Parts: sequence; C-alpha cells; structure tokens
Amino acid sequence: MRENSESIIAGGAVLGISALLFTQVLPGQFEGVVLARNPMTFPRFLLGLFALGGAGLLVRGLIGARKGTVGMPVSWFKVLAILVLAGIYLAVFAPLGFIPATLVFMPVAMLALGYRNPLVIVLVTLVTVPLLWYLFTEAFSIRPPGIGIDDMLRQIGGGA
Repeated sequence: MRENSESIIAGGAVLGISALLFTQVLPGQFEGVVLARNPMTFPRFLLGLFALGGAGLLVRGLIGARKGTVGMPVSWFKVLAILVLAGIYLAVFAPLGFIPATLVFMPVAMLALGYRNPLVIVLVTLVTVPLLWYLFTEAFSIRPPGIGIDDMLRQIGGGA
C-alpha cells in the first residue's frame, strides 16, 4: 500500500508542477516580442508529456491501491536531488547560457540518478546538447541564451 500512495503523491506532484509551469506559457507572456514561429509549441508539448507522465503515475497508484498490488518504489533521495539540480540549472541558465549550463547539468544529473559509465555519460552529453540546441534554433526558431554552436564554429574558423 505504501508504494501505491507514493505513486499517488508523485503523480499528483508532477501534475501540480506541470500545471504551474503551464501558467508560464499562456498567451500574453511574451507581448511585444517578435518571433518567426510560436515559441510556446515546444514547451507546451513537453508540458503535455510531463502531465501525461504524472497522470500515469497517479492512475497507476489508484489502480494498484484498488487491486492491492505493489508498485515500483520511489527513490525520494533521487527525486529531491533532481529537483535541487533542476533549480540550480534554472538559476544559472540565463547568466551562463544554454550550452555551458546544459553541459554541466546533464552529466551531474546522470550521476545523481546512479548512472556511472563515464564514456556513455560524456558521449550522451556531447551528442545531446548540440542536438537540442539545433532543434531549438532550427526547428522552433528559438535561440537559447548564451553562445551558440554557430558562434563557436565561427570562432574556430576565424570568422567574424
């Protein structure tokens, strides 16, 4: 029963967080900003996935409680560690920029979640960060803050 109540609490928390985050992407949040495409499409998509995950946890806990089955235990230390890391990431995101902040956050988050293979951590980070930057800039026409891949390539090539 304890595991089911943990799923209910975790699912409710995820739904609450997604609702709070969704309020930040409502119309009117970026009045006066000229953009090529709607920048809220991608965050709304991610928040929708986040809400579906929370709803899944909530339903799993409710159904499991009714059936008397035992769910997967929640590692509350890992949940707290990721929440703290995400808070730090959000605090340094604008001042440092997307690329440096994400290059630090991803491997630290993987270590906090218990993954220990250094080669895989480095490879996943070095592949994911440029792909995310490219997706934001090219697919969604949203330039993340800070230096970009294009700026780095210009500096390496000696261009202005």
